[in-house]
Amino acid sequence: MPWQNLIERSERLPAHPDLAEGYATLQQRLGPVTPFELAVAGARLMATPGLAFLVGYQAALRVLWPSAPQGLGALCATEQRSLRPADLH
Repeated sequence: MPWQNLIERSERLPAHPDLAEGYATLQQRLGPVTPFELAVAGARLMATPGLAFLVGYQAALRVLWPSAPQGLGALCATEQRSLRPADLH
């Protein structure tokens, strides 16, 4: 995707009450893109800063896991000693 397409003004997508459907709408609008293109162009199209962060997070996951499924994903970690976040190292 050329730089001009990444940074051009575009009408933002409306905030969708269902995050998965809103993210699927974004993916349909962008088509096949690299994680970098998803982060830049996708975040610019989102209705709120929180949704822009969500798109950036999804792009980062696809850098770590290129074969990730198309939908929303999350990275989860735990340690054996405790389930409290304060105990994670």
